[in-house]
Amino acid sequence: MMFSLLRHQPRPLIVLFMNNFHEQALTVPVSLTRFEVGKRYKHGWIGDSQLFTTYTVISRTKHFIQLAESEPGRTFKVKTFNYEGSERCYPRGKYSLCPILSAEKEAK
Repeated sequence: MMFSLLRHQPRPLIVLFMNNFHEQALTVPVSLTRFEVGKRYKHGWIGDSQLFTTYTVISRTKHFIQLAESEPGRTFKVKTFNYEGSERCYPRGKYSLCPILSAEKEAK
């Protein structure tokens, strides 16, 4: 009898708050800095603070961008992800201490 009374109680307020928080975490931010075709972006290396590599965005789709590296001239396609209001990608692959290319760091 006690079990049936507990089962029909309303949901606690904290559970309702957590559901709303989860929905907000899954939505795309209103202002998202994206990679733009034709623009150049750079990233630094962890091992050398004065070394930078520059990439040019050749084309893009919703989740992928095609990059051209400035030095050797090779082109490749990478998947983008959103983090803290900007698009980012792993141009050299994902590994420990790998460089991350961010749409916020546009080369001049």
